[in-house]
Amino acid sequence: MKSMGRTDADVDFKTSTIGGLLKQIRKANFHEVDENSPGLVEVWVCTIVPKYSKSILRFVQNHVDHEEQERLHHLKRFKKHGEGSNTRIVAILCTARYMEYEHLLSLLEDESGVIIEGDSLKILLVPKEIPLTKEISQKWSDLIWPIAWKGNPNHQALLTAGLDLVQEKLVVKALFDELKSEHPFVTIVAEKQSSNGQIKILHTAIDERNDHPLRHSIMNAISMVALEEKSRRGNLTNDRNGYLCQNLLFYTSFEPCAMCAMALVHSRIERLVYLNKHKRGAIESSYFIGDRRDLNWTFDIWRWVGENDHLPTEDVSHLDP
Repeated sequence: MKSMGRTDADVDFKTSTIGGLLKQIRKANFHEVDENSPGLVEVWVCTIVPKYSKSILRFVQNHVDHEEQERLHHLKRFKKHGEGSNTRIVAILCTARYMEYEHLLSLLEDESGVIIEGDSLKILLVPKEIPLTKEISQKWSDLIWPIAWKGNPNHQALLTAGLDLVQEKLVVKALFDELKSEHPFVTIVAEKQSSNGQIKILHTAIDERNDHPLRHSIMNAISMVALEEKSRRGNLTNDRNGYLCQNLLFYTSFEPCAMCAMALVHSRIERLVYLNKHKRGAIESSYFIGDRRDLNWTFDIWRWVGENDHLPTEDVSHLDP
């Protein structure tokens, strides 16, 4: 992804903020890591002599899917102990929930030809997440299991985030202009043009919950996309993928509620930018919907931290955003 010419000077890694305007919203950024008590996950391990190391790698390649391998990508596959003829390798195979003991043992010995030491096929607890500093990585490696430390991955994500701040400011200004009309909840749907990189505003929706309790501005915005797509399909050959809002950008005045956040997940949006937190919000204020790997879609989430003089002044904290 193009880095937009961004340098370390443009990014505040401590606060995960770009250009002093947009703060990255990720669950990992909001939870302090306890270096003395890391989150742990159960994995299957076995002990082998070194000559079976390549067989273990083939086993993982052939019998463990990519998604499962990614769950443990921050861990080294092997842990060595002993010297000379007494050298043994403890190998991570997969998470404990991925495969049952009997099936795993059968695949190892019958199909992969791996001979494991005695009853060494067992469950072990290892760090669930990658540590955020090299020092913590070394500590966990020494005490628990070797970490494959390659730097904080989020630093590179911030440097290469596909955000054109000039374009972002223009859309946010348009959102502020809509807020001057005294509607506290407003959502803009936009699309990045592949031809020139410009962000084009497609729809603007306001909150209509006084007419119907489900007509939050985000739900209304998604409905606008659906109506346009229905009309388009009536006149053209269907050339769009099956997901309603894939590749679309949503800008909204407040952190979305659970209903709206899940609607954004199901619509498979590309990016969400909101102007203000809300105590009833379902992203940074509670569930981090949109940044959960246990849902079937994630999207980039940013909160505007630049000037916000035009945010509504009335108290809307009692309303779902």
